[in-house]
Amino acid sequence: MNTHPRPPWFLRGPHRQTLAGHFLPGKMIGPPEKRHFVPLADGDTLVVHENIPPKWTPDKPMVLLVHGLTGSHASNTIRRLAIHLIEANIACQRLDMRGAGDGFALARKPYNGGCSDDLEAVLSHISRLYPNTPMGIMGVSLGANVTLRLAGTLGDQALVRYPNWRGLVAMNPPVDLGACCKLLELPKNRIYERTFLKELWEAEIQRRTIHPDLFSLQGTIPKNLREFDNRVTAPNWGFPNADAYYQWGSSISHLSKVRVPGWVLTARDDPFVDHHPLEALGSRVGSLDIEIHDHGGHMGYLVWNRGFHRWAEPKMVQHLKGFLER
Repeated sequence: MNTHPRPPWFLRGPHRQTLAGHFLPGKMIGPPEKRHFVPLADGDTLVVHENIPPKWTPDKPMVLLVHGLTGSHASNTIRRLAIHLIEANIACQRLDMRGAGDGFALARKPYNGGCSDDLEAVLSHISRLYPNTPMGIMGVSLGANVTLRLAGTLGDQALVRYPNWRGLVAMNPPVDLGACCKLLELPKNRIYERTFLKELWEAEIQRRTIHPDLFSLQGTIPKNLREFDNRVTAPNWGFPNADAYYQWGSSISHLSKVRVPGWVLTARDDPFVDHHPLEALGSRVGSLDIEIHDHGGHMGYLVWNRGFHRWAEPKMVQHLKGFLER
């Protein structure tokens, strides 16, 4: 039976869990020991940051970490997960998705919510470097949707192309991108949408100082994320509008085809990731176990035991370690 996080009254609620989970400090990994550069077919380049435990050998597991919207390899959640992995003697690779983090100047395009082809390029690159190493992928938020979409679109081919890919875990994945945008537009969630929009818009302005030939940004900052995707993401990636992009990028229609063993975690009180699409699938779809909790907010899952504790992050490592050691 699964142990559910039971936060005390002062930690309950979507915003308390989300904001406290974001701002509270925690133990994090230090700088990477090595960086890998992964060229893409269209000329852009991705950056992957490697940390290896002192007693690790190439027959031991390795995990690729995939960040969320406006994040990078240096995001706090990613750095906390990385130190959990290192302490479990699991090597880790932290991805900067296209145009993010240290790869900002190396890409003309930004990543999008369905960029699973980019993730496969990284998985292929790392698998060639470490052919005998059991591999796992751990995605959070938007990176979790990308991870699930890769496993689902590959289907049976995932285990044929990448026999060392043993498992995945996904925390709070926005499996229906359009539904998440609708939640972000609610007045109670505008704090999150404004934060995302400010960072996304500023990144696009800065991108054009490096690549001045990119299409110009017309008007002022978009009023919501859907408008941003209509004006920036959709034209960047050849979609007629945001809705076409959301339909293409959402992983929900691909989950039944996932054959890589996986664990999906989300919360009913996540303020802007809609849990209903996953709830409708039940506790099992494809090769995925789905676990939905009443409390957790967006990647918070904070409990209290003589201090704050993050319930979900060590659980993610525990689940993925189980897949990797089979």
